[in-house]
Amino acid sequence: MAVGTTAVDGVVSGIKTTELINSILKASAVQKTLAEARITTYEDKVSKITELRDLLGDLEESLQAMETTSKFLSYSAAYDEDNGAFTVETDGNAVPGSFDVNVNQIAKSDMFLSQGFASKTATGVLSTGTLAVTIDGSTTNITLDGSSTLTTLVQDLNDIDGVTAYVMNTGDASNPYKLVVTGTKTGADHGITLDTSGLSGGTTPTFSQVTTAQDAEFTVNGEAITSSTNEATGVIQGVTFNLKDVSTSAETVTIAADSTAIETKIKTFVDSYNAVLDFIKTNQDFDSENNIKDAFVGESSVRQVAQGILSKATSQFTSLGQDYDSAVLVGIESDGKGRLTFDSTVFKAAFAAEADQVTNFFAGTDAFSQGLLEKIDVYNDSVSGTLVLRKDSLESRIEDLDEQVARYDKRLTVMEARLRSQFNAMESILGGLQGTQTYITALLAQSTSSK
Repeated sequence: MAVGTTAVDGVVSGIKTTELINSILKASAVQKTLAEARITTYEDKVSKITELRDLLGDLEESLQAMETTSKFLSYSAAYDEDNGAFTVETDGNAVPGSFDVNVNQIAKSDMFLSQGFASKTATGVLSTGTLAVTIDGSTTNITLDGSSTLTTLVQDLNDIDGVTAYVMNTGDASNPYKLVVTGTKTGADHGITLDTSGLSGGTTPTFSQVTTAQDAEFTVNGEAITSSTNEATGVIQGVTFNLKDVSTSAETVTIAADSTAIETKIKTFVDSYNAVLDFIKTNQDFDSENNIKDAFVGESSVRQVAQGILSKATSQFTSLGQDYDSAVLVGIESDGKGRLTFDSTVFKAAFAAEADQVTNFFAGTDAFSQGLLEKIDVYNDSVSGTLVLRKDSLESRIEDLDEQVARYDKRLTVMEARLRSQFNAMESILGGLQGTQTYITALLAQSTSSK
């Protein structure tokens, strides 16, 4: 029976049994109450540490976006995006410059179209025998028999790597269903051959070629380029041309560093960094008057996080051996309270003056991004990070306390049962005494009246 359970009070004694037992149990449950309070405190700490680890994960992602030159640098391609012939994508390895691009033909795959059929599921219509399909130098034989239909033939064709097929409904009144066979790969080297010479009887599919497999052909600054696909990479380092159609004239593409995109990465880092510091600060308040402590009060592992990442972010990376070797020189500065600020004007001036040094500061080996990532890993590593170890320790304490509470509950249940039994025994004794008293009183009254 739990503490505070309602029961019938003493009938004979008039004692408020329930109230008395509850008071005894409450006094005996002090240690249990303290254990439950500690559980609540530890659970709050675990929850807050988990949230902090998530915020540190966001901070890590922002730094990973800058940890190498190709990730840190961003380039933009300026051109008429409505040209209709191609689009351009760039990455951090792009080469600045101006390029005249002209598309002569786009890459295509083979496409074949059969004559029309009245039904796509009727059996006994198609010829029987072997249809030989050759692609990339490999031939696959499809066997057709009396049970074959356009639908089953499509299934067999789709089982061949490099081939896709479907039935087209043209809406024709008598023979609407046509078999379409195409290659999944573009380029002259990926042509398809459909050999129907092994078929006889019935109706043999007669294929007309709609498109012929061909390479893309375009020029960059007058230099002829061929590509088996319409996604041409490697022509210019860090640049991908997505070919759409034939050009009507050459289009000029200008590749240049995109400082705005780079700034966005730095701002994302600063915001993620400040989110970590703000969260720590918010959960470190201590109301001494009311003795109310937030989750991170007294948590040295959390305090080390705030101190460690601030120290690393504001340190000087002298090993780079260059003028731009600290965050303040590229626009990142501490406000004196742990938070960081970003000055776009300072960054732009530094990047314009020494783009290579600024890039190396953020993306160099053991420089800003990698240095901070290594520092964060000390705290947030999923196995040996100090926050993880602290969280594991707290969870272990919670488990121990849960077991203690369970033992306290068991003891209190036994105690309550014993007290109930003792009070019931008392009531029984009192009831007996009361009965004896009544008997003696009656006996005395009878003796007196007889005299």
